Amino acid sequence: ISHSGTILFGGDNGYVEINPGDIVIPDSNPEVYITGLSVNNQAVMPVDSIGIISDDMAFVERLKLKYNQNSVTFEFSTLDYLFSDVSQYSYRLLPVQETWSSSSGDKNFAVYSNLKPGSYQLEIKGANHLGTWSDIKRVGITVTPSIWLSRGFMVIYISLIVLLTYLI
Repeated sequence: ISHSGTILFGGDNGYVEINPGDIVIPDSNPEVYITGLSVNNQAVMPVDSIGIISDDMAFVERLKLKYNQNSVTFEFSTLDYLFSDVSQYSYRLLPVQETWSSSSGDKNFAVYSNLKPGSYQLEIKGANHLGTWSDIKRVGITVTPSIWLSRGFMVIYISLIVLLTYLI
């Protein structure tokens, strides 16, 4: 440490001088990104044969899944490359999960199985190595019912029941 407060490190080709006052710690919140999606244990890519997403998953705000595509895995990251193993994540799937689930940097994924037809909202937030939490990332998910449970078929079922009741 020099008399001016800088720290000196010696090496083979000279020395390095660091002023601790010049070190800037970022004060902005990290962003959390969804980096991967698997449906029924198969990775989903933009414009693949499954056709679920057309953009990279980091930019998708809504997912529409068929009734038989009801098991999903989301991978996420804060893109904090310095100490990625100490990053923390919290996630939940509304309305089936009101409380936040937590995971660490090496387990940065959420798995949801056997989702019933309906609308859901995935919420994810992440913290970098400094413990600063991101804003909440939200993705809407719609699982459509099978054709025989759709509204049109329900109208047909009810009409048939009323007709049969009337005829009997």
